[in-house]
Amino acid sequence: MPEFINLLLASILADPWGAIVNVVAVASLICFGTPTPDPSSRFGRLYRVIEFLALNFGHAKDQGGPARANGQRRLGPLPAVLAAMLLSACAVTARPETNAQMVYAVEADYHLVQRAALAYVRRPDADPAIEARVKQMEAAAFDALVAARQAVAAGDHPAVPAALAAADHAVAALAGFLREKGILQ
Repeated sequence: MPEFINLLLASILADPWGAIVNVVAVASLICFGTPTPDPSSRFGRLYRVIEFLALNFGHAKDQGGPARANGQRRLGPLPAVLAAMLLSACAVTARPETNAQMVYAVEADYHLVQRAALAYVRRPDADPAIEARVKQMEAAAFDALVAARQAVAAGDHPAVPAALAAADHAVAALAGFLREKGILQ
């Protein structure tokens, strides 16, 4: 549970406007999917807070009390809960946050490209000129990744952005060359 709270706080600090939008959206879905309770009930007091978070006040506010005169039914809470779960899944970002995560992301790309390069080099019908170029570019990408990993591990902040950019560029160049030759799809 503490890990969840730490993750939640980190995501709020990383994107406070996104957190505000998500709170308003979830509160709006709860207000939409549940009938308005009697304001004097225990849930009625909590519901007023949820309505405020959903920005339902003034003329936008639904009045609680007895059942609706026109027989109109409101949906139960299940659609609101499902929609809230879907919205919370959309809030997850997949971009790397730290330098170490960026290195891991570039390494993952490198390993995918390296598999395609290795499969080509092992083919009996591989063009020797292309094979030599692939080996040269793969070695350059590997060296750039090692340098980026070392810079991040050393905590050398001025060198880290350049090392990460060089590693990313070397891996992208290898991937582009393999795509150009039809080796990588």
